[in-house]
Amino acid sequence: MERRLNKRYKGSGFVYVCTNGQTRRKLPIGNLSARGVFVRSSGYALPLDTAVDLVFVVNLGSVTKLYHRKAVVAHRSREGMGLLLHRTIRQGVEPSLRMHS
Repeated sequence: MERRLNKRYKGSGFVYVCTNGQTRRKLPIGNLSARGVFVRSSGYALPLDTAVDLVFVVNLGSVTKLYHRKAVVAHRSREGMGLLLHRTIRQGVEPSLRMHS
């Protein structure tokens, strides 16, 4: 039985993931929820609790919108990483924000 608060939706498209001082990576979205995103990243994983900047690129016909969000690596597997989105804009990561299984 899953203990989810928010429903997951199948993702399509990509998100750019960047850690402080590193090159951004374009990773495909596996699924999304109100509090997080799972990115497919076999062969590339960041340590748990790593703060990341995300840029979602959404094409709306003739308009393209960019959505910037901060997140923390909350889960890793062979298929990818689960990123917990921050609810606030403040800098830094609190370790207690990471979801434990």
